[in-house]
Amino acid sequence: MTTDPTNTDLNGSRSDAGEWPPLLTALVDGLKNRGCINDARTEAAFRAVPRHLFLPGTPVDLVYKDAAIPTKQIGDKPLSSSSQASNELVSEKPNIKLVIAW
Repeated sequence: MTTDPTNTDLNGSRSDAGEWPPLLTALVDGLKNRGCINDARTEAAFRAVPRHLFLPGTPVDLVYKDAAIPTKQIGDKPLSSSSQASNELVSEKPNIKLVIAW
């Protein structure tokens, strides 16, 4: 029996198997409907990458919302977060330079 890698996160933990595909579809469809995705390559990339793999332990219903998710906090103050999906699309705009710091 093989394990589906899209149902485990980067730490090897099981995710909510089977729940995420329709959530991903709804997220991408919503971004397209709002005009945030205007390029077939960008759409294909969003549809190909299961976001929950990069947010271990986060419920999939939160992962597939168009919202930033705090990943580190001190008290109630976020120190870092995942990117909001529609904010990632600023790279599609002409004459905009996007810098992502790791």
